[in-house]
Amino acid sequence: LIAKNPAHYGFEVEYEKPLNYDMVRLDRPVSLRHLAAARDVTLEDLQKLNPELRTEITPGGPGGYDLKVPTGAQVAVLAAFAESPTARQPSLRRYVARKGDTLARIARRFHLAPAALASANSFPQNASLKRGRTVLIPRAEPVRVASSSRKPARGKASGVRQAKAAPSAQAPARTTAVAAKHYKVRGGDTLYRIAVKHGTTVAQLLAFNSLAAPALIKPGDTLKIPARAR
Repeated sequence: LIAKNPAHYGFEVEYEKPLNYDMVRLDRPVSLRHLAAARDVTLEDLQKLNPELRTEITPGGPGGYDLKVPTGAQVAVLAAFAESPTARQPSLRRYVARKGDTLARIARRFHLAPAALASANSFPQNASLKRGRTVLIPRAEPVRVASSSRKPARGKASGVRQAKAAPSAQAPARTTAVAAKHYKVRGGDTLYRIAVKHGTTVAQLLAFNSLAAPALIKPGDTLKIPARAR
């Protein structure tokens, strides 16, 4: 009632300006972290513009998913989307909290990042857990590699660009370890940027290093880079 007529109840409300954004239609689920490799786009931007997403994986479905992106970032996000492996929403198992359990302790037990565990349960990271409370534990899922052989087409809706995947995708072939070289991850690096720099793809980096998607890398990690095909 107050929100409908704030002045009547003595409230002076100064509304924020509406958010400006563009839309990109995705026809397969991918990790927001891979899309955040696009120029002038951050994971925080995508999460702020799409607060309905409870995980870092975009929804799948026959109708696709309209993702809000920063104004002017459509082309860059589509390019990152083309190089991103197809992801699946993590399956969840249930865990009943015991006496003395915390999110951090449970995350360590199941080899998860505390932030990922908090996000899957819509908990703050410093949430206290009572004995007997049910906690959802995400399980990693295998990924399918998307082909970037087809160009994205503009969607029918105004202001929406359609991202299309190839009908079939094949797993990248592995290169022998002898032909590989090593790269030390630096601050600000992403798998997409590393792949572009070394003439390979995100899918090949994931397969060659036995990484799951979405893969988290941090400064100081060493990645094996497959040799370029001749």
